[in-house]
Amino acid sequence: EGKTFSTLRAYRYFILSRAWYFTQKKEYASADSLYLLYYHYLVNASAQQSSSYTHLLLRKAINHYLWGQQAEAERFITEGITSIRQILAKNFTFLSEEQKQQYLTRFNQYYNVLFSIIRNSRNPELKKQGLNLLLMMKGLLLQSSVFSARHTAMNTPGYPELFNKYIALKKSILAFYEKGEAKSSKATSLEAEAAATEKELTRLSADFVRQKFNPVNQEQVLAALGEQEAVIEFVRYIPLNGHDSNAVYGALVLRKGDAAPAYYHLFPESDLRKLIEKATTSGIITDLYNSSRLYQLIWKPQKKAIERTRRLYIAPDGLLHLVSFTAVKTENGTFLPDRHELRMVTSSRNILKENESEIPANDSLSIV
Repeated sequence: EGKTFSTLRAYRYFILSRAWYFTQKKEYASADSLYLLYYHYLVNASAQQSSSYTHLLLRKAINHYLWGQQAEAERFITEGITSIRQILAKNFTFLSEEQKQQYLTRFNQYYNVLFSIIRNSRNPELKKQGLNLLLMMKGLLLQSSVFSARHTAMNTPGYPELFNKYIALKKSILAFYEKGEAKSSKATSLEAEAAATEKELTRLSADFVRQKFNPVNQEQVLAALGEQEAVIEFVRYIPLNGHDSNAVYGALVLRKGDAAPAYYHLFPESDLRKLIEKATTSGIITDLYNSSRLYQLIWKPQKKAIERTRRLYIAPDGLLHLVSFTAVKTENGTFLPDRHELRMVTSSRNILKENESEIPANDSLSIV
């Protein structure tokens, strides 16, 4: 009561740093007691739409995961993902470049922690969260930049000025959320003014609603898939307590009719890097594809899930962008296109746009 924002930031830093210290010492109960203290403070302050809240949930998820409490880790990572997706869907367009970078850094942290937890999980809902997070992550930057550029260039009289006013209002509201003052009279007044401004913008241009950032989700991808079609979203992530050199790969496979995607753990990045470096050093790129080693790494773990699938949409990640999937040889000497019709996409969200970003399988982007 009566604390200044700078004092609250110092309080937050002390609590979280002390709790992280206990986590590193494997004194998980002590860490959790501090996290709970700060958790209840933020809930009482109605600060669930602040970056402080999402950061706390991330830390709690990590603490429970390292503690061996899988169910609690899943609970808090799910709550954290829901919170950060709501914040970004609503506010990403209005953040400063510095704030965007901060949220995207946090987003990457969630991504790494989530897939570390998913690897040991049997919870289909968590895998669904993983796909939704991936879809949102790939769409954020592009769609938000298009949104701002289009609206500031509108020719409708008074529209650009009204749009800029709306942006300023949203930034002010976000600042109140960050301070834990979402219930203040000033914040409430700004919310009402922003709602009225949004209504006027919608009246002046229907494009305002259509071009706002709307995250794609699993249900939309499923609806866009045809019979005997599936999407494979490859994921590259850093396991908990790992470093960039310890990156691993996995795959989320979603087939028409699935309630949730299946997750398959694939390989450490170092294995693929060695194959690529060996081929590029020798200068004989075909060596990379002459054996079934790539097939063993990339395809075999998920083979049963997709063996009856006619068309596959493939969204690579990391070093997999360098692999020509059409040239991957199976165990019996055939090639992947002999079994499936392959379509390369940047993300399965592209399927919703009549495959406008689709790259035909014979026009691979691979450079090896």
